[in-house]
Amino acid sequence: MGFRCFKLCESNGLIYATTGRGTFVSPDAIDTNEKATKKVYPFISMGTLKPYTEYNDVINETTQKILSTERTDLFDLEPFTGSIEHRNIAQQWLQRYHVDVTPEEIMITAGAQSALQIAMMTLFHPGDRIATDRYTYPNFIQLAKQLDLELIGISADAEGMLPEQLAIQCNQNKLAGIFLMPSCCNPTTSHMSQARRKEIANVISIHNLLLIEDDTYGFLHVSEAITPIRSLIPESTVYIQSLSKCFSQGLRTAYMVCPQHMNHMFLHTASQLNQKLSVLNIEIASQLIVSGDADRLIEKKLKKAQIRNHLFHTYFPEDTYLNTALFQWILLPSDCNGYQFEVQAKDNKIQILCSDHFAVNSAECQPAIRIATCSPATDDELETGLRILKDLIAKNEFQMEHPDYIE
Repeated sequence: MGFRCFKLCESNGLIYATTGRGTFVSPDAIDTNEKATKKVYPFISMGTLKPYTEYNDVINETTQKILSTERTDLFDLEPFTGSIEHRNIAQQWLQRYHVDVTPEEIMITAGAQSALQIAMMTLFHPGDRIATDRYTYPNFIQLAKQLDLELIGISADAEGMLPEQLAIQCNQNKLAGIFLMPSCCNPTTSHMSQARRKEIANVISIHNLLLIEDDTYGFLHVSEAITPIRSLIPESTVYIQSLSKCFSQGLRTAYMVCPQHMNHMFLHTASQLNQKLSVLNIEIASQLIVSGDADRLIEKKLKKAQIRNHLFHTYFPEDTYLNTALFQWILLPSDCNGYQFEVQAKDNKIQILCSDHFAVNSAECQPAIRIATCSPATDDELETGLRILKDLIAKNEFQMEHPDYIE
């Protein structure tokens, strides 16, 4: 009975276990009645990514122009491939990111999550092993669990996954594929140089892996001469670029390019999932691209990101990887518990996410937090949050060095 209760609490997110440390109450395990009776105070949002929503006025203007027309199809659903007109525009957009394809090779999906679902269901089978970074996109981890895929976490440095470590795992495990976010790994902000991309592509080719390349953050390097891994191994790569971070998170539109010989398989999966697309969402994204507003919007976001990350750098100079990133990764003291630190931050009205949310293997999880520098409403709000977090880290370090100290 005790074991069943433990598993029930764990499956509902009430508790969590860390190898070698014990079992703890989850920071989200607060009774709903207690939540309802407590007075709610404003939090500084540094957990969920809200990529500079103050620039949504550009989206609003485009939407109003579209809605002012006499079109009657805007609230219809498009086929899961997207119309040829919208795919022509997608082709023009992807060319800026060195993805050279025909419109017929592009699938438009209802966001990156939809694209990932189609790709993973098409490429892999239950029990397959997939290589990925040790810390990666949480929704990818959950999707892998749902599809009964085993994730193998690979070590990385500031330039992303280490090719020699990937090769070792390929020799030790029968890997079917690999998932990468080479332009900016969520959550660590590591980003691959062109040389690293070539090294990784070489390992993928030698071991016949199938790559899912999530280039959602490719816009962070749009002015640089960096090409996707797909350009090196197109017949082994599914390339995905979501527009939610560079345009607006509410648009839920992504472009996906799969190997030509697999195109019919991807169309079959999308058909089985009955994937349909909002005409209005795709039209807004397309008009932003055609008008040039998309470029201006990205320029604004990148300038704002540099300001925000410069502010972050003044508080955490040793943790800054990418100065255009929407988030940053802070390592905590080695004896600190990530979930407990998340609770401490919540008690101080700061919303953050600890490394456990992103860890492929919780037993190997290093204490760290991801903070969304793009989400606070103002620069002053961000600075307040950074100051509180720095003080909390210092307090934890002091308590670990002086365990007998009573405040």
